[in-house]
Amino acid sequence: MVAFRRNEVSGDIYDTAARSGSAADGCTVNQSCADQGQGGTNINSAEPDRDGPLLTDSTPPHVPQPPNGGGGSNGPGGNQVIPSPHQFWRKFDVREWITASAAAAAAFAAITSCFIAFWTYKQLDAQRIIMSRQLDEMHLGGIDTHNLAIAAQSEAQTLKGQFNITTIQLKPKMALLFKQPTEIIQDGVNGYLITPIWGNAGTTSAIKFWGWDKSKIFSNEDSKFDFLRIPQREVSHPVKDTINPDQETLQRSIFFSHSDLENIVMRKYIFIIYGYIEYAEELPGKKMHHIHWCYRAAPVQKYGGYVFSYIRYKPECNTAD
Repeated sequence: MVAFRRNEVSGDIYDTAARSGSAADGCTVNQSCADQGQGGTNINSAEPDRDGPLLTDSTPPHVPQPPNGGGGSNGPGGNQVIPSPHQFWRKFDVREWITASAAAAAAFAAITSCFIAFWTYKQLDAQRIIMSRQLDEMHLGGIDTHNLAIAAQSEAQTLKGQFNITTIQLKPKMALLFKQPTEIIQDGVNGYLITPIWGNAGTTSAIKFWGWDKSKIFSNEDSKFDFLRIPQREVSHPVKDTINPDQETLQRSIFFSHSDLENIVMRKYIFIIYGYIEYAEELPGKKMHHIHWCYRAAPVQKYGGYVFSYIRYKPECNTAD
């Protein structure tokens, strides 16, 4: 059995064998170490030891921890002192850590904001440069478009002129012709026949063609006569016809006597042939054309006969639309 003793001063528990000597030194639990001069005490002796009561329990008793500030390694008794939670938080202050963390977060947020602002500025500046280039291109494009518009307008005018020329070329073009008069005897009277001839010199047909013609002999020029007046008898039943390109049509022949011809040659009379025609184009729209015409017949005696020429008379009786 191992004996333990408590130190009354320090409160430490120790092995009596370690303190009085070991069994190898010749001391046993039933033998006093005093015989060997070790200063030990017989454990069977009833006299109490000065170091404290003898504990004979084979199991070490519970050793109570000294109170704060008691004996320990850091205190007077040399035992180790366990720090309290309050001392731990005083050694490591959480509030300071939170403050430092908040400051770091604020600094990081400020740096991030500066970076985002700089990046946004660079993006906006790049967009500004792109838009400026686009505006320059649009401006140059506007100038090109203006030039193109002028060129297109000029081309349109050229095309319009060509179209008008083509249209004119495609229109029917009626022209009046006079052939040499034919000498005949009508109702026992010697005379001549003059026949107006209308020919289509255009490239398309003249449709709905009709007209009339008459003659007038004046002793002198009479400016009061209305050559534009259409006689109702002549237009009561007009016969309309189609004149194809390079085709001719004859109007009514006009008769005058041989005696009238002699007076005309001697310039005693003025012989006027006049009339009217109208026709429509074959092109889309079928535009109508109206022509008033009047000519002065001027026969000349030559080579034993007569040669006729026809001179356009007054402008007011020669109209066309």
